[in-house]
Amino acid sequence: MAVGADLVLTVCNATGGVAAPESRGLSGMRLRARLAGGTCGWEETGGTWRVEARLPL
Repeated sequence: MAVGADLVLTVCNATGGVAAPESRGLSGMRLRARLAGGTCGWEETGGTWRVEARLPL
């Protein structure tokens, strides 16, 4: 977690070789972040899923 102009929350997890579709959970997180004036996104890099939410303080 980092604090500055925004609150940034990052979660990393091993993929286990499974691709994560845009599920309701991830889409819901993105929607709630937007409603709060922030962003939420995810990516797979080197066998690890990374989800990051950035919210204004």
